[in-house]
Amino acid sequence: MRLSSLLWTNSKPSRAEPLAIRDIILSLPKWRKAAWTSCRPSRLTARRANIALPVISRAARVCRSCGRDTRISEKGCSKRSSRSKGSNCESRSGDAVTPIFCVSVKILGDLMIRVIIGIIAAVTTLLSGGIGVSNAAPVRVGVPSPSASYFPVIVAWKKGFYTQDSLQPEFIMMRPSIVPAALTNGEIQYTTATGTAAGAILRGFPFKIVAYFSTRLMDSLVVKPQIKSVADLRGKIVGVDAPGASTHVLTTLILRKYHLDPEKDAKVLAIGDEDVRLQHLKQGQIDAAMLGPQGVVLARRAGLKTLLDVADELDLPFVGLATATSMIERQRTDLKKFLMATVRGIRYSHDPRNRNEMIALLASWLRLDQETAEHTYNVFIKGVSKDGTLSRAGMESLISERKRQVKFTGDVPLDRVFDFNVVEEINRELGK
Repeated sequence: MRLSSLLWTNSKPSRAEPLAIRDIILSLPKWRKAAWTSCRPSRLTARRANIALPVISRAARVCRSCGRDTRISEKGCSKRSSRSKGSNCESRSGDAVTPIFCVSVKILGDLMIRVIIGIIAAVTTLLSGGIGVSNAAPVRVGVPSPSASYFPVIVAWKKGFYTQDSLQPEFIMMRPSIVPAALTNGEIQYTTATGTAAGAILRGFPFKIVAYFSTRLMDSLVVKPQIKSVADLRGKIVGVDAPGASTHVLTTLILRKYHLDPEKDAKVLAIGDEDVRLQHLKQGQIDAAMLGPQGVVLARRAGLKTLLDVADELDLPFVGLATATSMIERQRTDLKKFLMATVRGIRYSHDPRNRNEMIALLASWLRLDQETAEHTYNVFIKGVSKDGTLSRAGMESLISERKRQVKFTGDVPLDRVFDFNVVEEINRELGK
């Protein structure tokens, strides 16, 4: 089978050079003129909804050529060619239960995001036959990056709660900026980028937030040793993931809280994911960065310091699950099955009896040592939602912040953004 036949729905580019599918190793075509550079996405605005060339890997981890952390599953990634000729991130067969996909953002003319679904569906069909999940219905979940913030979903996956209901989750890494288009067109059914979804709802997109995992922010502001206060960041460079990403929003809020204009008093620079930000910070190329629990431990070992924990400064919920309203209205049974398994994952993840197992799972999934895994779990457990919902105050604070982000001035009723009816129904059925 030629992979090129799976790629193109309209005209087929003449410069494509398909690679063969060798055993269970899979990659997309490489391009003579470096149409893509690595598995680390470049910037893509919401207005430019053209497709990025996906880089698909079955068990992606860390791209050595670009430093992107794609550790959703068990095995690593290997470099196939030099960056100057285009890097090809691929992974080899491992113990992964489900194919994992990394969507790399590079605009390719008039290709639309809908191409992704055709590729993923075909690849899943090719890969699923040998791993015993061919009868499970695929459910595509868009995630910005590997993070303990949506750990309950990973717990439900690893414990088999989804497969018990004949569901097979596929985690697709994508920039928050393309989430609205992906949800609208049905390329993904759910996203953990709930902040992005909330902002899209205020702009008229037909989405709802249907569950919440982390009610407390998990990031910390990590700085060079000589930085003593937020005021010392005046004139300094602060690294974030991408414009509009949570690290960008939180950095902006912290600077403003301490009377610094993020556009004038400090240089907020979009440089990439946590591994990239940490590397730049260790090399002295930036002065500060928002890092998650894993990054905090690694930064401390490198002699960097945590200036503040964002949760102590800002009262905002962190991560949940959003979907299109059509899923609620026309596919409620499927939604309930997915949320039932997810709620079971939430309950299992914060049960004190499962603490050691959960730390071990975090260590295995994110490839962490014991100290880092314990710290990450401790941060996670402080803010985990016990029932998959948010308090009224949490909902109001999220709406308020997103209104400011998108410059929305009207009133926003809670039920325009949130719909926890299915989760509340599940909690009643499962009991306390």
